[in-house]
Amino acid sequence: MNKKLIAHQSRPLKKSGTVKLLDILLELFLELTETEQEILRAQIGNAHCIQCPDRHGKIKLEFYDANYVLHTILINPSKIVF
Repeated sequence: MNKKLIAHQSRPLKKSGTVKLLDILLELFLELTETEQEILRAQIGNAHCIQCPDRHGKIKLEFYDANYVLHTILINPSKIVF
């Protein structure tokens, strides 16, 4: 499956590419718990490596929180700003 990844600004994203999370759209926050929102909000400004898209075209971002706990989130590329 060769899906083309598109960021919010319609710029192409490449598998294993590094992106900086600049902003998160409100729609995404509405899907998360308060704790998840806080953890994700702390990632704004940080660089992330893009993982393979899933079968629905969502990208996987992995990151560690302040307590060194690994978090993985699947995000529709249209809901994030790089």
